[in-house]
Amino acid sequence: MKEINIRKTELLYKVFARHKVPAKLGKLLINTAEIQSYENNSQAIRMKEYQKLIDYHFNSEK
Repeated sequence: MKEINIRKTELLYKVFARHKVPAKLGKLLINTAEIQSYENNSQAIRMKEYQKLIDYHFNSEK
C-alpha cells in the first residue's frame, strides 16, 4: 500500500511539472475536488464522471 501511495505521488508531481502547476496548489486542488466529489455525489455518479474525464483526456491526446 505504501508503494502505491509513493507511485501516486510521483505521478502527480510529473503531471504538475508538465503543466507548470506548483505542487502545493495541485495537491490542494485535488484534495478539494475529492472532498467536493464525495460530499455531493453517489458512488455511481462519481464513477461516471471519472470515466468521462478519462475518456476526454485519452481522446484529446490522439
